[in-house]
Parts: sequence; C-alpha cells; structure tokens
Amino acid sequence: MEKKISINFIKTELENNFTSVYKPFTNFPNNNPVWSTCMATAKNASVLNNIIFCNDILKLPPVKVFLALNPNIASNIDNFQKKGIGAFWGFIFKSIFEYTSQKKTSTGNKDIKTATYFYNQANNLKIKVSQ
Repeated sequence: MEKKISINFIKTELENNFTSVYKPFTNFPNNNPVWSTCMATAKNASVLNNIIFCNDILKLPPVKVFLALNPNIASNIDNFQKKGIGAFWGFIFKSIFEYTSQKKTSTGNKDIKTATYFYNQANNLKIKVSQ
C-alpha cells in the first residue's frame, strides 16, 4: 500500500514534536544553522524521496546521504550537533514514516563514523509537495 505524506505534515511534526520525543535535543532547533540545513533538506520532496530510496533499497542511512548532500557540514560542528542530525533523521523515519526497526552501520565519514538505516515499514512511502 502506498502512503503519501506531505512536506507540510513533515515540517509541522518536526516543529511541534521533535523536542518532546528527543528531549536531550531540546536546544537543537534553536537558531541553529545545522537544524536549518536539516529542515531545508526535509522540505525538498524530491531529495526526501531519494533519501527514502537510498535507505530502503541501498541500506544507506539517511544521515550518510544527508552528509553527501552537505559535505562541509560535519567537519564544522560539535558532538551535540552531530548527534542532533541523527536524532533529526531518526525522528523522521521512526515517528513520521513509522519504520519499526533500525541498524547501525559505518558512514565512511571521518567526522560522523556511524549512522542508522531503518527498515520494517508497512507502506510504500511517497512524499508529496502539497497537503
């Protein structure tokens, strides 16, 4: 079964629920350029559909794909922000996309060494621009 999720829904869920689910990262969204880059990526339906494809078919963690799209970001951030990137993508895949399992793997990145890909999702996801 195909499940369509709008970019507006994803944006609203992140803005309203991320910090209540990931309490240690309450300050991650606050005036943070890394959060802004994550949000800009998540608000691009085409890129998000490609990240889902990479996760589902190639078993590439969303964080790894995000770093490939933003190659200079990991070397300029602290440990809290690195973990915040993982929490951001974990929230999207677990809380919004409803994946039920995950597996840690190497990213091949010298700054962020491991990341998680997600599996066991009941629907064929399609991200759409409109509501």
